[in-house]
Amino acid sequence: MKEITPQMATMLKTGQFARTACPALLFAIVCAVGSAVWAQSNAITITLTGQSMIRSDIRVTAPAEVPVIQALLKGDVIFTNLESAVAEKGETIQEGRGFLTPPEALDALKTCGFNLLALSGNHAFDLRVTGIRNTLREADKRKMVHAGTGNNLGAAVAPGYLHTPKGTVALIASASGLITPGGSATADRPGVNELRVEAGDKENEATDDLPGAPANTPNLEDSQRILQSIRDARQHADLVIVYQHNHVFGNHSFATIFTEGMEERLAPNDWLKKWTHEEID
Repeated sequence: MKEITPQMATMLKTGQFARTACPALLFAIVCAVGSAVWAQSNAITITLTGQSMIRSDIRVTAPAEVPVIQALLKGDVIFTNLESAVAEKGETIQEGRGFLTPPEALDALKTCGFNLLALSGNHAFDLRVTGIRNTLREADKRKMVHAGTGNNLGAAVAPGYLHTPKGTVALIASASGLITPGGSATADRPGVNELRVEAGDKENEATDDLPGAPANTPNLEDSQRILQSIRDARQHADLVIVYQHNHVFGNHSFATIFTEGMEERLAPNDWLKKWTHEEID
């Protein structure tokens, strides 16, 4: 098994760049390692950060922060979740609120050192299909490896592959809860690779409190699709990273947990821990 030297970077605290939040609230990352045996000198170093809620080109708006961020981001693989939708000049959110960022913000992320992006999240669809397409186009234009959204469901669940001198790393990304209606990718519609979570016979979108202690279970169709993608990735990569963007917290809504500072926000929910073990196995 290849040795991994992870640098678990804290969420970046430059206000215009990222929002500080507890890991359980936003993501769980697991690694599935291939069977290859590699020498110590070829150990791959991975830096994992939380979400980048970036709304501007920080090289312009906060230039002093860039070298600080660069100093934190060392390694062969440098990961973040882009928690924004790319908007071209003049494009705005039609209703509600959300997170949009200009294409140049991706240049800033690349300058900081990021080379692996999860695009799945509840804000990925803030500009609807246009935002999905914008983000995919601009990430591809900059040759930034990504996963989690796509022009259809097959593309959204497909692994992204980052080739490094020390090995190939695959990324699979999905999201649960608070997905805007219509934001899930389908066979013929761009969107997010959504992992729906069900409480008994009721789907839990984390928007309403549910009575009792529901048996939260990942949707069978969604979970099988993601597990198959993991199996496929293991055939083509030395290391597989699986990213889960989560807003489903059992019998309480995200809003309740967040505003009331409930303890549930500090650790992964039981359903997420069980699901993570399934992904690893």
